[in-house]
Amino acid sequence: MTRKAQTIRGRLRALSSRLTPRAIGGAAVVSLAVWTGVHTAAPGGWLDGVNIAEAAVKVVSTLAAFLVALLLCLEIAGEYRRNGWLRAAWMCLAICSAVSLVRNCFDTPLVDLVHPGYWTSQWSSVMREVPAAIALMFLAAGILTMAVAFWRLGLGFALRWYDAAAMGGVFVVLALILVFRNDLSAAHLRDSVPRQAQLFSQVMFAVAAAGSIVLFRIGKQMGGGHLARAMGWIIAHILLRAILVLATAVEAHLHLKSVHIDFVHTFLGIAASWMFALAASSRGQVTHTAVEQAAKWGVTAGSPPVDAIA
Repeated sequence: MTRKAQTIRGRLRALSSRLTPRAIGGAAVVSLAVWTGVHTAAPGGWLDGVNIAEAAVKVVSTLAAFLVALLLCLEIAGEYRRNGWLRAAWMCLAICSAVSLVRNCFDTPLVDLVHPGYWTSQWSSVMREVPAAIALMFLAAGILTMAVAFWRLGLGFALRWYDAAAMGGVFVVLALILVFRNDLSAAHLRDSVPRQAQLFSQVMFAVAAAGSIVLFRIGKQMGGGHLARAMGWIIAHILLRAILVLATAVEAHLHLKSVHIDFVHTFLGIAASWMFALAASSRGQVTHTAVEQAAKWGVTAGSPPVDAIA
């Protein structure tokens, strides 16, 4: 590794050590409080029926959440130099975070300030649905690759009946989304690309959630700890997003529309973004705890790195 690469890695590690679950949880609470305050105050400045200040706070908050997740996933992937499967899994989650960053840059009417007419054009649907499908594909790939990595260890993990019940619940949500898919935003577009991408996203939601349940059980059977907490946050992230999609379709089907519903949707959408960052931070605490223990016991910097599993 070159000196420049070592410097970059050192700075990344120093930054990620400060991104603890408590710090990220605090940032999430602050961002939600600021957005709620701006939403309530409704300052002047509107674009396509959306308050500019409110939309800006939402974009900044979601971008910050996925940027934090990206940094942490890259740091965790770097720990697994001796385990290609786990390295690939966390790289997939890093790519998911990076694609989500790009998607959220275009998932806002603020783009009209630079490119007038974008938000009402078909391009806005393409730039929302296609990156969302790609991000969820890498999320599912990362989860499944991580599950394979633990399966290859041959430690004899077993699923419980309530794990199967939880997976059944996931696929019930998927089935309901498919029932109401004609009420989703991309269903009536002439271009088939966003329609197919939206359908693919729902399938990837279910695959990722089912894989996360398996990893959550593995983490619990290993004594709980950081892996179980990380998978718990990922499950919450996936299911909350899937439920929001289902709720949007049902509301459209029943012709429900109110400012209160919009408030809840946006609030929970921002919260879901921070849940993914919390998942990465929970897993990242493994390394920081190991480093603290090494310092406590006087282990030198030249000692072999700890490639923690969970």
